[in-house]
Amino acid sequence: MRQLFLDDSGIELQEGVQRRWHQPVKHGPPVLAPGGPLEQSRVHIWNPPFAAEDGAGWRMWYIGGEGLHPLHALSDDGVEWRRPALGLVKSAEDAAGNLIDLGFTAVSPKEQRLVLCRPDGCAEAAARYCALTRVGSTLKPLTSEDGLRWHYHADRPGIPSDDEYRLGYDPDTGRLIATVKLGGRSGRVRFAVPEYGRSVALSTSTDGLKWTEPQVSFHADHRDREAGAEELQRHVREPELRSPLFVDPAYRWTDVYNMPVFRYEGLYLALPIMFHQCGVWQHPGDRAGSNQDGLLWPCLAWSRDLDEWRRPDVRQPFIPLSPCTDDAVYDNGTIHACAPVRHGDELWFYYYGSRYSHVSPAVLEQAGLMGDDAGPIAAIFLARLRLDGFASLRAADAVGLVLTRPITVDGATLRINAQATGGEIRAEIRDAETGRAIPGFGLGESLHSRTISFPDGSVHSRATGWGARFEDETVADNSVAFSGDAVDAPLTWRGGGDLSALRGRQVRMLFALRSADLYSFGFGDA
Repeated sequence: MRQLFLDDSGIELQEGVQRRWHQPVKHGPPVLAPGGPLEQSRVHIWNPPFAAEDGAGWRMWYIGGEGLHPLHALSDDGVEWRRPALGLVKSAEDAAGNLIDLGFTAVSPKEQRLVLCRPDGCAEAAARYCALTRVGSTLKPLTSEDGLRWHYHADRPGIPSDDEYRLGYDPDTGRLIATVKLGGRSGRVRFAVPEYGRSVALSTSTDGLKWTEPQVSFHADHRDREAGAEELQRHVREPELRSPLFVDPAYRWTDVYNMPVFRYEGLYLALPIMFHQCGVWQHPGDRAGSNQDGLLWPCLAWSRDLDEWRRPDVRQPFIPLSPCTDDAVYDNGTIHACAPVRHGDELWFYYYGSRYSHVSPAVLEQAGLMGDDAGPIAAIFLARLRLDGFASLRAADAVGLVLTRPITVDGATLRINAQATGGEIRAEIRDAETGRAIPGFGLGESLHSRTISFPDGSVHSRATGWGARFEDETVADNSVAFSGDAVDAPLTWRGGGDLSALRGRQVRMLFALRSADLYSFGFGDA
């Protein structure tokens, strides 16, 4: 397991380093734009693609058009997608198309919005694929062996939910994790702060059929509202950015639209979609119906227990909205991201991107923004992030130091994910109990002298601070510097990098960085 640097929980001391937050790099134009007979001007994606069972390519489940049709696509490389002729469901619009069979007849389009996962290795899972869809005000489970033909479990009590929900799988505990959007007074879930508005409740299951009672887990806070207000003002002010149609400071607020959760290196990571509201609008032709306008984008959160969530101090978007400067890239007003899939040394984030803010097609049509020559409204995009690349500890030209809290050596080599082109990273291993450098794995006095010289010629041992050692301790500099850019590089010493003799031992790592970014570290047997 690799140790990330999202917070200071694993750090004892640090100096001369800064935590830097990183955003994925966008691929550019959509990887899947509306084009099929059922897709009209938009397609959505609610869960990431999965590797094909035979290892040959990728499978995507997505939602098409205003009818919210459940559709399937295939790809060899994850970038170019094709629509297979499944012929599973009879459709006047697309008789031999890529509709999947939900196993029941939906009463409304919203009942067709399937979110699914494949709990590989879960012995208790009811089927290879598990899914949820909202019928009435309750999420109902579905199961399938091939992801195309589904069995609908109408008799199961399900999960109370508003109209947004996501599903993931934790292989470490064998649990499926459902996150659902709830208003302050929704369903049977107790929640005593209606001012929060849309919040996230969480339910788990070991088989995809029986679910725990959902508990409210996550909501926006004042920092989200401050960040949202600042960004909304920028979008209204700068002409190359998408401005919402309805702007009234009296209705400014921020809540959470949905939140995919995924397991990553011993943590739970999440991409809460923050809804930064700035106005209200009425449904055309419905005087009793209204909703909020605003911009939506994903942020980053993490937890060790699915209960207490932590956030970066600076609430910047994890995937920001694009400026309206390229007609081929139209994720300008709304982004909903999925959990990532790993492609080699990268994490790929597929996401839904919309040209406009949070308004209905009827409102867009009323505003003259819909039509044959208006172009697609929304599509499926892709952004790439370096493996473990959520955050790094960065040192500039001066040496930065990081001393970790105790960690168990569980591999034969020390591995780092780092970018040190033009710089370097070195390390010392200390016994966690005694605090002494382990012979053969020291930095010596290469960073700071352990003594202090006075004008009268007397020399005293450094009692505190970097460079302080035990009076009877002699430490040689055995370190070998790493330079370059790699997501999984060995960090060694002059006697080699074999840590087999330390396996199972509690140690502290001391990293010395110069002109470098350290993203993560861990122990491995490669």
